[in-house]
Amino acid sequence: MRRLMKFLHTMGAIGMMGAMACLVVLLGMIPQPSVSLSHYAEMRAAMGAIVRYVFFPSLGLTLIAGLLAIAVNRALHSAGWALAKLASGILVFEWGFAAVQGPMQEAA
Repeated sequence: MRRLMKFLHTMGAIGMMGAMACLVVLLGMIPQPSVSLSHYAEMRAAMGAIVRYVFFPSLGLTLIAGLLAIAVNRALHSAGWALAKLASGILVFEWGFAAVQGPMQEAA
């Protein structure tokens, strides 16, 4: 079970980093809205799709698999940092959602 959780955690992290790399590349290629508004809107829609269909599911998989790995490993139940990791994982998901979705919707 621990190997499965480690595998899922790793796959989620790979998906997150791939999505971030795609977003950075698209961000570098996006034109100014004053130059080509239709191309700008298409690029923003593509970035939104990457966030919606790759980044957020990968982030959720990484957080859930990491938290389940802590739940499966009995040695970590008494670790004081386990609750801090739980709280930080939830905050990262919430802040990541707000930080990515807010500006993209405003720009669109």
